[in-house]
Order: sequence, then structure tokens, then C-alpha cells
Amino acid sequence: MHVADILFHGNGQPRAEVKTLIERTCRYFRLRHIFGQDGTQEWFGSIYLQFGFTQRGFAKMLPEWLMGYNQPNTIGRLLDDAEIKSESFKKLWEALLSYRRGNAAEAVTRRIVSGSPWVLPDWADELLVAAKKKPHLSPASYRSSSGEAGEAPRSFLSEPRLVVGGHLADAQWQIELAGLAEWDLKGASFCVRLRCGESAAQEVFLRKQADGSFSNLAHTFEFPLAKLKESQVSASITDQQGREVAAQEIHLFDPDADILAFSERGYLDDGFVKRGPRINGVYFVLVRAGLNLLPQPAEWHRFEGMGYKLQRLRFEAGQQLRVLFEDGAELWSNLSQSSSPAWTLSFSEQLRCNLATVSKEQAFNPDVKALKLEITGLEQATLKTASWRSFQLHVADDPCFEGNGQNWSELLGNAVEALENGRMPASIKVPKFEALLAQKLILNLAIERGDHAFRTKVECHVVIPGILEQSCGKATFGEFFTTRNNEQLKRGRYTIFPKSPTDEQLKRGLRWGLFEGDRFVSELREGSPQSLHDLGGYGQSLSIRLGQFNQEEKPTVLVGEVADRGLFQMRGDVNPFIGKDYTFDAWGTPEMGDEHALFYGSIHERATSEAAGQRLVFADDKAMFAPFPSQPCDYLVLAYAGVRLATWWRVPKNGDGESWSSNLAEIRDDVDARRAAFTIRWAKLPILSGHHYHQVKEFFHRFHHIVLGEWLCGCKERKDGRRIEGENTEAWHDAVRAIIQGYQIEHDQLGSESKQKLIQCLPSQPTDDVNAKTLDTFQAVGACDPVLMGRMIRWWKQTGAAQGVAGTMRALLLHGLETNETMMDKLQYDAPGVDDGFLESVIAVGVNA
Repeated sequence: MHVADILFHGNGQPRAEVKTLIERTCRYFRLRHIFGQDGTQEWFGSIYLQFGFTQRGFAKMLPEWLMGYNQPNTIGRLLDDAEIKSESFKKLWEALLSYRRGNAAEAVTRRIVSGSPWVLPDWADELLVAAKKKPHLSPASYRSSSGEAGEAPRSFLSEPRLVVGGHLADAQWQIELAGLAEWDLKGASFCVRLRCGESAAQEVFLRKQADGSFSNLAHTFEFPLAKLKESQVSASITDQQGREVAAQEIHLFDPDADILAFSERGYLDDGFVKRGPRINGVYFVLVRAGLNLLPQPAEWHRFEGMGYKLQRLRFEAGQQLRVLFEDGAELWSNLSQSSSPAWTLSFSEQLRCNLATVSKEQAFNPDVKALKLEITGLEQATLKTASWRSFQLHVADDPCFEGNGQNWSELLGNAVEALENGRMPASIKVPKFEALLAQKLILNLAIERGDHAFRTKVECHVVIPGILEQSCGKATFGEFFTTRNNEQLKRGRYTIFPKSPTDEQLKRGLRWGLFEGDRFVSELREGSPQSLHDLGGYGQSLSIRLGQFNQEEKPTVLVGEVADRGLFQMRGDVNPFIGKDYTFDAWGTPEMGDEHALFYGSIHERATSEAAGQRLVFADDKAMFAPFPSQPCDYLVLAYAGVRLATWWRVPKNGDGESWSSNLAEIRDDVDARRAAFTIRWAKLPILSGHHYHQVKEFFHRFHHIVLGEWLCGCKERKDGRRIEGENTEAWHDAVRAIIQGYQIEHDQLGSESKQKLIQCLPSQPTDDVNAKTLDTFQAVGACDPVLMGRMIRWWKQTGAAQGVAGTMRALLLHGLETNETMMDKLQYDAPGVDDGFLESVIAVGVNA
């Protein structure tokens, strides 16, 4: 008798003694098991819990399992069961899932797989191959969410999936991370931020783990349909410094589609309208709110914000589906043999729709809420109704020849031309902000010609150069804005419409870039809503220009001055009355605790500090002072544990010229100068604002060694508890460089004592190296302004302190100061025989020393 015959019955089931032995073994050794759970194959499931899956199983089914299809109960229990889940199995599974989605490199995944106790050593290659395979599913039941259906390259998001549970009203879109490995993220931490419309941004932080992978790669972003008003999601990835390293736009659905069908798994079936539904298929169908699906499903829900109705549909053989307009006209039927609707006008190609001239002129007027469009080419037909997406549009009875009264002869000429062509154009009004965001409008028109009624579609492109702001619950469109708070730019949504580049510029591949002052911030996402991050807010302008390096033409200014007031939200310049109750708008409602303090005073005097809760309360996004400090002050800062949260500063009002910067002229000694320089940096006062730039430049002129030392030193804390944290170093250096270049320190005009102070202006740790303080200064200045560093090094060399050129270069290299071609060009050596070749040889000697 074989051993198998002793252990198993003829049908392959284990004998009772074997089942009992398996249960006793699991309980005795406290192994994972499911004995005692009704409705389960206890012995079979308990054995599988010891190893998770087989080689034959994953080779055939791993792609489906990773996507949630036909996943064995064992895998689900190891991942999610509160009592028997395994963290090591979960780590393996998430690594395979991230690898399949393209979020992890092969080397990182192989390291995790090879170290997993759930995988045999020789399985690694086969497991990685299986994870990338396409699933064995029909097109009707599956559509890839990570690039297998021809997704655009360099995406880091999956295809949106419509997830519907027991109640249609609770339906939501889900988006996952996919393709992150292609972006080669090098830092230790990143923030992925998604935002749809006016809804709050959703964020997840990716942090580098010990095995080289990132945390939270399996995170799912959720967008409930009940809260949506638009379809476009703006996504970005920022590093620890707040710099944008990746960005993309993704649509949850096509807002111009009248009918959208999704499979039971939530993926778009883009062949539904042309092909019709599949027999016995279960669909979730989105139909425009003004349309009706017949026969009407028993279950449906209307989402007012989106302008669609969601319906659950099971299609049976021989069933006819029809989508009708409210007047009974048919838009679509699954039995129609035509690929295009039968109601399309034969002369629709003759129709033209353009933005009326008057709308271009009035687009920036805040009182104008609608844009006028002109429909031409109607011939003898009459436009009866027009709609766009969920909007029923106003059709004017009178032609839209109107203007500002300045050129009536031109308007009359247009009218005569239209009459000669057979008919005056029809006028349609569309909502301004929605049309600007869409840019391309697909209008549905109902037209009568004689006794016949027709329907057709016509496109209209609405593009007006400018900037559209969506902030604080309202939209504003303008050519540019005078001032904006940095916090507002980070929290709001801004859509920028630049003018069209020339053909020659397009051929050269020039792209629009976003600049703060002369500092490149990011490439521009034209026509897509985005929040504006990585700004300094020191009073510079925000502009766009073609090309990142060489300025092609005059920049297009979007914001005249960007300042950073932190949590204080002030519109315009505000000087509260001293000693009086005053209220600011605020970006949030923090609760005042023991660590919150107020610092205020004159710019050249010691700051007064007190517990913030004694006079400041936040409520309902308001900052209420009861009262504002009674002593005259140039600035007031709310800080937490010494770190700035919000700043108010005094501005010139009513022509008196008094402001925080005007008091810089009162400073007479180095002590007060050092105090003022730190306060400027800590409070983020707008040193480049047109109100303050000249006074700050003069202050720098008088105390250059003090100011430069405070502005570039790494010590960012004062004895009174004030400290600098989260500073955008690149933006701050750019602002300091603008002040340096605005003054242009000329060493030849400085005395020896002033020069010596300047080249040793940064504090240094005690050391036996007599040149340490000088070299620390060079290093800090070089990171901000290599031109100034070159001048300082040249003077230092001339003093003989570094014992000539070779000594200078060796000292710099041994001190760890990076030297490159740009910096060499700035050193301006004038000793006989010292050329670039000699300098390069000196560098080589220094490196090898």
C-alpha cells in the first residue's frame, strides 16, 4: 500500500486522522490556521496559510491576483485578516504590486523578493516576470490601469476607476500611483498632491525606506461623485524643499461626452457607444442630466454638480437601449447601424462658431459673467436652442453686433458683410469662467429649417491670454494681478493662458516657463489649473517667458509683486490703528497655545515678545486682535516655538512714506544692523518690493559685512528664541543676489579694513586654521553669488594671505569649496602666465593633494 493511500481517500481528500493531526499541529505550534471557522476548507486553507502561494499558481495567475481578480482567500487573509495577517507577506505583496505599476525599480523589488521568507531563492526571476505579464482577461472585463492600454508616457497615476458599492449615491472615482519608477526620484521624501476643482487637495507622503523602496505606494486617492463639479484632476510631486519634480493632468471622465459606460470593475468601456453593450454585461452608465435612458433602469442617481445621472444596467439579449433628448428626439440607440447620430445636419461643416469681438474686449471686466459667441453659416435655418455640457445657453433674438461705441463704421461693415453672405450671425452666451477653463467648447444646437428640425454639434475655441484665479470661493480673470500673498498662490488654483508662440519659436522647441524675478520656477502647464509652489515671496514679480535661459522677449507679468504674509490674509496694504481692536482674514484657524508668541517692534530695536493668546484669537478663518499693540511698530510676527507663522509689516500710506524699510535709515551701529538684518530674513519682509527695495539697498550699502553675514550664515536662531525653519534657500539666495547686484560692491572703492571685514563676515567655529573664517565666507557667498565670491578671492590673493594663486586654489579645495568653470571665470586672475590651463592644473594638484 502506498503512503498516499494511507493518508488520503480515493477522491484525494485526507482521512479524518490526517485532518485531526493537521489541526493539532497548527494549534500546538501556534501556526496560522482557520480551524473552527464555518464554511471553510479548514485543513486546505490552513496548509496554504503556511506558504501563501505555489510556483505553478503565481506563474499562471499572479497578474490577476495583483489586480484583485480571482484572488485566493489565502492571500486576502494574509493581507487583511486582523488575527492571521502577515506583515512580511504584505511587504512582499506591496513590492510586487509597486513593481507591476511601475512605481519601483527592478533592483529594489528583487532585493525585497530575495529576502522574503515566502519566496524560494530560485523563484525571484520568474516572480518578477510574472508580475509584469498581461492578465488573461477579455477586453470586456478588463482595461489596464498602468500603461497597458496605451497611456501617455511619463505618467505617475493610474487610469481613474469608477467604484460603485451598494448605493449609487456613494460612488467615487479612485486613482492610484503608477509609473513612479520612470521618474527616478532621488530624494528621501516626496509629497504627492492631487486636487479636483475647488475640493481640498489630497496629499500622501512618500518616504524612502531602508530597502530603497518608498512608503505609501499602495495609497488610493478617492473623489466622491457627490462632491465633484468638474472632471480635471491636477497632480504634482514635490520634494522636501517644495520644488515640483513632476506634474500631470488627468480627467476622471470626458466632460463633453453625453454617454459614458463603465464595466463592473469600474474601467471605461470606450467602445460602448459604437459597439453597444455586451450581452449579460453589467454596466454603470453616466448619461447627461438632460437626457433619458430607455428603458429607465430601476436604480439611478443624479449628481447635480457633475450634471450627470448614474445608472446601474444589466443588458440582456434582444434588449433595445435608447438615449433620448427631453423632447423625445433620439440621440443614440444600440440598434443603430450608423457610427454617427442620424440627426447630424448635412451642412454642419459650414457652421462656424467664434468668440465675439465684444467679449474679447470685456473679458477682464469682473462684472461680465458671460462670453458671447457668434454662429455663422446658418443659411436659411434658425437656431432654436443651444447647450454645452450641462448648461442650457441663452440664444439672442438680435444679432450680436455691438461694441464700445468707438468704431461704429467697422461694426456696420461687419453687418453688411454678414447680410451679403446670406444671414446675420446668431448670438449665444456661455458662462465665462467655465468656457475659459474648457478652451474648446462642443456646442449642441437645435436648428429649424422650414418644417424640419435638426440637431448638430459645432466646435468653438475660446482662448484669451491672461490668468484665471480660483481662490476663496470666487473666480477672477485678468491680464495680471498687482499683488498676491504667497499662501494664496499655494492654496488657490491658477490657469495661465499665454499668447501663442511664433512658428519659429515652436520649431526651436521653446516652452513657456514660470519665473519669480529672474529665477526659473517650473515649466508652465498651459491652460491647466495649478497651485503655485516653490516661490520665495520677497516682493519680486511672477512672470512667464519663452525659454528657460535666454530671454526671447519681454516677460509677460502675471503678478506684480509676490509677498509672504503667512497665515495673515490681507487684501491690499493695511496699517491697523495702534491700541485698537482689529481683525485680519486668515488662512486657517490655529488654536493659540503656550508655544505661540507675538514678536513686534521697530526694525532697528529689540523685539517685544509676549504670549500670543493674550491679545490674539483665531476663529472662522479670522485673526482677531484685542487690541493691536499700543506701541508703534514696523512689523508684527506670530510664531510657534520661534518659527514664523504669519507676518504683518507697516507700509507707506497716504504719501507719508513711513514704513518698516524707512526706519532702516535710523540704524547707526553694527549691533542694531545685525538685529535688523536677522529680523528681515526671519520675518520674510519683502526686500525687493518697489516700496522697500531702495531703502534695503542703501542699508546693505552702509552695513554690507553685517547684512551679508546675517543673510548667508547657517546659524538661524537668536537668543530670544526666534529661529528660521523651512526657508526656500534657492529663492532666498536669489533675493539676496538681487540686492548685491543692485548695489554691486566694488572692492576697489573699499578700504582695507572694510575689505577684511567683508571676507570674514560669516561666523566660524574656533579652529587653528587662520583662514577658516575667510574660507567659510567664500563658500557661503559662492553658493549665492559666484561673481562676488570671485572678487573677494581676488582681493584675498592680492593681500598675500594665501601665498599666491596655487595657495589660493589649494586652500579652497582643501576646505571643500567646489570649483567649476563658471567660478573660475569669475576669479579674474591677472598674474603673468596664469591662464585656464594653469588653473586647471592647479585644481588637479589640489584634488590629488
